[in-house]
Amino acid sequence: GLGIPKGKCLAVTGESGRGKSTLAKLILGFYPMAQGRVEIAGKELCRDTLAQVRDRIAYVPQEPYLFGVSIAENIAYGKNHVHPEEVPMEEIIAAAKVANAHDFIRKLPKGYQTIPGERGNMLSGGERQRIAIARAVIRNAPLLLLDEATSALDNNSERLVNEALDRACKGRTTVMIAHRESTIALADEVVAI
Repeated sequence: GLGIPKGKCLAVTGESGRGKSTLAKLILGFYPMAQGRVEIAGKELCRDTLAQVRDRIAYVPQEPYLFGVSIAENIAYGKNHVHPEEVPMEEIIAAAKVANAHDFIRKLPKGYQTIPGERGNMLSGGERQRIAIARAVIRNAPLLLLDEATSALDNNSERLVNEALDRACKGRTTVMIAHRESTIALADEVVAI
């Protein structure tokens, strides 16, 4: 079995086709388990509804989706079971700071009220990724799951995102599917599959 101590970061590496993304999908409950089990905080996932499973996971995919609403709302959507307008601005800004996004958001024409365009297309890949990290931070779930979060970024964006990931992972149980050495270096433990 593979276990991750609470508050630690595990990097899962391996060549394409080895099952890294399948592991992420198993954790997210996309596939039924034929054998074995997945537990978060000692609770077996198969005993819960999909909604209950996802309540315990903050997920940052390789290409995050941004909604056609303000950046503040995009971040606030991470807060489960709370309407985005009910999330205090201070909490949104704190999450953006952890995610290395506050400075670039402040410089946008309408700051946090900027609408990032369809699917976030007026932002760079690194900026979209940092908003997705802020959304995961504000969620404050027991497990942070990162699926190739830096693989599509240029070197400068990768550095900014890695700084954000390093802060976001502090004190959180994290599974990081990665292949870039600089991202893998953030982990407490590395497993190759």
